Amino acid sequence: MMRNSTLKTIILLFITLTACTGSVSAQDAPANEKKSGESVAESFDIISTLKPKISDAVKIDVIPEKENISAAQKPDVAYKTQPIASTVKPVKSKLKSLSIDKSLLSELNHLYIGAGIGNYSNFALSAYYNSLRSKDQLITADALLNSGNGPLTNGQFLKSTIGLQGKKSLGKNAFSGGLRYSLLQNHFYGYNHDSESYTRDALKQSYSNFDVNGLYTYSSGDTGGIKASAGLQFYNFQDRYKSSENLFSIIGKASQSFSAGIASANLQLDIIGFSIPSYSVNRTIFRFDPRFAFSAYGITGYAGLKTAYEDPVQSQKSFHVYPDIYAEYPLSDNTISAFGLLSGGLQRNTFKSFALENNSIVSTPPLANTSNSIKVQLGLKGNVNSSFNYLAYLDYSSFKNFYYYLNSIADRKRFVPYFYSGATNIFRIHAEGGLELNEAFRLNGHINFYSYSVGTDPVIKNPYQLPNLDVLITGTYAFESKLKIGLELYGASKRQGKSLYNLENKERNIGGLFDMNLSSIYTVSKTLSVNLDLKNILNQKYELWNFYPVRGFQIFGGIKLNLL
Repeated sequence: MMRNSTLKTIILLFITLTACTGSVSAQDAPANEKKSGESVAESFDIISTLKPKISDAVKIDVIPEKENISAAQKPDVAYKTQPIASTVKPVKSKLKSLSIDKSLLSELNHLYIGAGIGNYSNFALSAYYNSLRSKDQLITADALLNSGNGPLTNGQFLKSTIGLQGKKSLGKNAFSGGLRYSLLQNHFYGYNHDSESYTRDALKQSYSNFDVNGLYTYSSGDTGGIKASAGLQFYNFQDRYKSSENLFSIIGKASQSFSAGIASANLQLDIIGFSIPSYSVNRTIFRFDPRFAFSAYGITGYAGLKTAYEDPVQSQKSFHVYPDIYAEYPLSDNTISAFGLLSGGLQRNTFKSFALENNSIVSTPPLANTSNSIKVQLGLKGNVNSSFNYLAYLDYSSFKNFYYYLNSIADRKRFVPYFYSGATNIFRIHAEGGLELNEAFRLNGHINFYSYSVGTDPVIKNPYQLPNLDVLITGTYAFESKLKIGLELYGASKRQGKSLYNLENKERNIGGLFDMNLSSIYTVSKTLSVNLDLKNILNQKYELWNFYPVRGFQIFGGIKLNLL
């Protein structure tokens, strides 16, 4: 991508060590990800524990949650080693976070710096600044440099980012926004090249991303009043091979309360431009989603529509209409509720979203959106007592233009998202539970069973890269507020991969996976804490993607200083 990446790395390292300025991300991602302005200060993981995006890859959301105002939180900063070298997002429990330390707004003035080292030549430096100048003004900044190297077969990675965000309230008006620059060097991490000939330069890949966003919010402050917001988002995303993508979004939202409920409407216009030196393509997506939320006769829910217009690029339909209906009814006092959902939606796919999901994507992927034509959920949720909560549901979703990652016909090291224009149907059984015996001990877990129907496409014979089962269990225990220990177990059933390389059209059993991680944080004083993480404890060389085994056992230690 960028030939001067070494110079940029040195600059980012210098900024990380000498200052704590940076930017907020206006992330381009599927529609279910956070939009700008939702939270000003949030939990900040210096090095996120990464997991294969397997259950996420089927593009199914959990049941909708009630809207809430994100409160500013004291960042729980902890170094965590990377069990796999990929930006694939973690498979997360849908239960509440186990490790966020909340504090009052009056305590939100912090400056953290940290450093850590581990095997695979892994080292990290970070800084985080959070300042509540007044009850109406909040500024946060962060910077990170995380690097690891090893033998060529293990690849190298470098992740650096710097960001700044803020919020200012003026009576009924509020303004928020931010900037972020990030650089990810992947170098086809972990590629199992077998006996292929290769050169170090041929295995390199890197991505740079610049985000900027702003949001204006108005609230009348009256019960039953009007609330409205308008925002802008922009990013530029590039790779080492001069593929470039720009996205400009205009976002609006308004709501009005009535005695019978709340009427609201969301709209968003996305203008997306992708280019390489030899050609360019532009795409447009416009969404308008009206909704009415109600509560009557013990039933709470909403009813509305999701509408979307898209340029007909690899799509036979440019205008989409989906139902958007949800209802919940308590079957007994606070212990069990039944719910149902009938919905759908258009998922925006971009070069950036592909690259962040699968770092080894080709530089010129086909670009098209995925339509979740229909989505039906039926389930139960509730609490057995004050210590245990649960959620279980059945989910059926049908997709048009669902994509699968296949090894490219020209280069087996790289993946191409193959779009199937017919119907892909996915049935899922989901169950999860959370146990909190006291402030010291917490345990969460979920399990998913999947069944796929992939149509009769001549290329897509199986749901490639997707499992029929995945399980996640997480637990934490705190010893007298000094020592916190966390355990994470993740497993998934075997998967199938497929390579189109050199017209081989060859399927391959990727196998299942099991990962065990252990983390610990010891608070020495109010200003100093240390941590030690053990990742992939069983040294399992499972494959994240076809031909891409992960790193083995890893150990990583770090320190954190709170200077304010």
